[in-house]
Amino acid sequence: MEQYFSNVALNAEVYSLAESAGSPAAQAVDGLMGTSWSWGTDVDKAQSIIVLGSLHVLTGVRVYSGIGSRAGHMITRFRLWYSTADPPENTSHPAFFAGGWGMSNAQWLCIPGLQTEAPVGENIAIQDETVLTRRPDSSLVFPPLLVRALKITVDDTVDEYLAGLLNEIEAIAPRHLNPGVDDGIFGRVLLPARG
Repeated sequence: MEQYFSNVALNAEVYSLAESAGSPAAQAVDGLMGTSWSWGTDVDKAQSIIVLGSLHVLTGVRVYSGIGSRAGHMITRFRLWYSTADPPENTSHPAFFAGGWGMSNAQWLCIPGLQTEAPVGENIAIQDETVLTRRPDSSLVFPPLLVRALKITVDDTVDEYLAGLLNEIEAIAPRHLNPGVDDGIFGRVLLPARG
């Protein structure tokens, strides 16, 4: 069944633990594959939060890394979380990146039912809620999920001596589940049948 969708992460608010000069986290949601967010070589600081602004029903996330001539900077292992809570006033507080937003009733949760869209053996797998990939495009799907913010934590890159980078992250919101979303349509996708 063919469905239209929107990338609700496009130009969203982004916060990160680290940014390299000329590669701010905002470049991971600018819609351009030629730009990127980089945290340098310190993978311990490779965390970014994308605040979608309001609640959206998502069914997938796409992560692009090491596009074109930057293959040596590709992410090879990462984890994704989501939250439905409003962000705190102080986004520089360490609790913002930790277990919750710094509020007792909000926490980062693992995305349930996370799967890859690529066929088995296509250089991508999910083990213990961690995405293992050797692809510049990691397309992930899950059952419809209400989300206000996403967090990505990068655990490894192709070359530990080269600065890691994330070209783009897209939050896939099917139009039929998000009738108020009018901006950001960038295509359509054939969603796999769930059995």
